[in-house]
Amino acid sequence: MPDFGEFADDAKKFASEHSEQSDEAFDKAEQFADEKTGSKYGGQLQSGENAAEKYLGIEDQDQRQQ
Repeated sequence: MPDFGEFADDAKKFASEHSEQSDEAFDKAEQFADEKTGSKYGGQLQSGENAAEKYLGIEDQDQRQQ
């Protein structure tokens, strides 16, 4: 059985080493999901994106620019 803790640690390490690219990927995924759901769940999708970025230690470039 895979060690998901190790997988999470690897994801955090990768995200911290590539913060800008990781943020862009999360932004694109959130936009894609928003389009596919007809913008019904925009707030929930944004909250999920923020939670994932926080967990991985990614600085949200959109928040920083405001």
